[in-house]
Amino acid sequence: MGKSKPKSADNDSAFGLGLIALSLGADFVTAMLQDRVKTATKLRNPRVANAKTSMFESMAWTNAGGFVAALVTCHATGQLKDGIEFTRRYPAAGKAIGAYALSSVVGQLFVYFTITEFDSLVLSTVTTTRKIFSTVYSAFRKPENALNATQWGGCSLVFAALGYELLEKYLRRGKRVKKA
Repeated sequence: MGKSKPKSADNDSAFGLGLIALSLGADFVTAMLQDRVKTATKLRNPRVANAKTSMFESMAWTNAGGFVAALVTCHATGQLKDGIEFTRRYPAAGKAIGAYALSSVVGQLFVYFTITEFDSLVLSTVTTTRKIFSTVYSAFRKPENALNATQWGGCSLVFAALGYELLEKYLRRGKRVKKA
């Protein structure tokens, strides 16, 4: 009694693949929305040469929408009161939540800078690279998160593609400089 059932590797794999698919889908939707917002901003500001939303404006509206959605969800499920009570009872948890929120802001600054200053392909490359680096870091940091040969192969393919992309960009830039 009280012991959990052993996990099945098949269930973990299916769940993990589902999470990866969800993450890639979210990246796709973000890229589409990013392109639509940039196009709409230029159309609504025809007199401004390089019209674009500021990273802080984008961040504020996104976080406001997330806050409202979280507030409504917490209220609808009855968890708002419990959450507030919990953080009152355990002030250390409230401080940890605050530290996490501040860390999130710093991360968002980098993401929203990338969104506003570059195209969706750059954002997709940056987020994918971050995810792969996080995976490799986790494998080195905790032995129980070790990657198998197939997973190392996948990580290697991603890094090889990124390296090729950087090399190609570097070589292309070198040719432009020689022609000038």
